[in-house]
Amino acid sequence: MILNKYKFIVDNINDIIIDVNHDLFISYVNSTDKEKRGYEPYEILNKHITTMFYQDDIQLCNDFISQIINSHQNDFQNNKLTLKARFVVKSGGYIWGELLIKPTYYNNNFSGFVGVIRDITLEMENYQKLLETQKQLEDSIKLKDTLFSIIAHDLRGPIHNFIYYTDVLSKKYDEMDNEKKKVLNHHLSNSVIKLNTLLENLLTWSQIQRGLFHLISKPIDAKALLQKTISQAEELSAKKEIEIIGKYDGDWTIDVDENMIDTVIRNLLGNAIKFSQRNSKILVILEEDGPNVRIIVKDYGIGIPKDKIDKLFILGEKVGRPGTEGEPSSGLGLIICKEFVEKNNGKLEVESQVGEGTQFVITLPKYYS
Repeated sequence: MILNKYKFIVDNINDIIIDVNHDLFISYVNSTDKEKRGYEPYEILNKHITTMFYQDDIQLCNDFISQIINSHQNDFQNNKLTLKARFVVKSGGYIWGELLIKPTYYNNNFSGFVGVIRDITLEMENYQKLLETQKQLEDSIKLKDTLFSIIAHDLRGPIHNFIYYTDVLSKKYDEMDNEKKKVLNHHLSNSVIKLNTLLENLLTWSQIQRGLFHLISKPIDAKALLQKTISQAEELSAKKEIEIIGKYDGDWTIDVDENMIDTVIRNLLGNAIKFSQRNSKILVILEEDGPNVRIIVKDYGIGIPKDKIDKLFILGEKVGRPGTEGEPSSGLGLIICKEFVEKNNGKLEVESQVGEGTQFVITLPKYYS
C-alpha cells in the first residue's frame, strides 16, 4: 500500500525521475518522461544515460558525470549537483532540462545516482529572448555612440571650413583679386560637397542598420549594368581626362538588387577617379569565377597604404583622405558598399599597392533559372 502510494506520487509529479546504476544505465524512469519527451518506459530502461541527451550535449553530460564518479563521496554531501542541458524528444528536437542528481555510494565507491529532471524549456526560451533583446539594445547604443562620434568629428571639419570660407568671402570679398576668389570658391564648394556626401552616407548607413533598406532582387544582366554605370561615370572621369575601359569575358545574369549593386559600382568608380592621376585609365572587368561572377574595378592611382586597408570597412576609423586634385572624401562610402554587397550574398575585397593603384573585387553568385 505504501509503495503504491509513493509510486502514484512519483508518477504524477511534473518532473522526470530516473534511477541510474553504477554502469550509468537507466534502471527506472517515471511516467512523466513519456509526457515530456514521448518515450515509453521500455524504450528507456537499460539504456545508457547519454541516450537521453541531445547530441550536442552528450559530451557535457559525460564530463559532468565523470567529475562525480572520480570524486570522493564527501565532496558532494552538502552540494547540489545540477546540470542544465538539452534532452532529446522522440518526435524530434529537444527540451531544456535541469538535471539534479543525488549520487549513491557503496563502500565509498560510486554505485549510481537518482536524478530529477525539471523542464526549463520556457525559462531558457525567455532567457534567450532576453539575451537577444540585450544584444539589440547594446547594438542600438553602439550605433548611437558611433553616429555621435562621426557627427562630432567628421561633420565638424567641413562645417567649420564652410563657416570660415563664407566669413572670409563676406568680409574681404572686395579686397580679393579674381584668383583668390576662385580658390576660396573652390574650397567652399569642396566643403559643401563633402558635407552633403557625408550626410547622405550617414542616412543610408543608419537606414541599413535599422533594417529600413529592403532588398529587392531580380535577374540582372551584369554586362548591361556595368555599361550603364560606366556611361554615367564618364562625365566625371572626363573632367580629369581619365578613360574608363570595360572588359567583358562573357555575358552573365546575376540575381541582385539592381539599385544596391549600381550604387556600389558607382561608388567604386567614383573612388577610382578621385584617387587617379589626370590622363590615366580605369579598368572595369567582368569575368566568371565558377558559380560566381567577379566585377573588378582597377585603377592605376596613388594606392592605399597597408595600414589603412584593414580599416577601410570599419566604421569610425579615420581613412578618408582627399583625392589627387583635392576632391573631398567621407570614408563612409566603402562601408556602405560592403554592406550592400553582403546583403546580395556576395563579398567585397580590396588589393592595393602605394603608387601603383588599387583594385576592388566584387564577387556575386550567378543566377540560375
